[in-house]
Amino acid sequence: MLSFLAVAARARLDVVGYRDAAQAVMDEADPPLRVGRITLRPEVTVRGDVADSRIHHLLEVAHRECFVARS
Repeated sequence: MLSFLAVAARARLDVVGYRDAAQAVMDEADPPLRVGRITLRPEVTVRGDVADSRIHHLLEVAHRECFVARS
């Protein structure tokens, strides 16, 4: 979420809501214990008329810039 909010601010997008039903998977059978996969399902609400394709693009940029996603 923080990565997306930073990307959206740089793009001058007025985000008024962000909700996510994130799920993480940790495989206890494969030490050391770590998060192996995270699935995000963001729901973004913005002010104004913004194309869904623009929001999707900004979500992709945020994913590329996310420290956790790159770890």
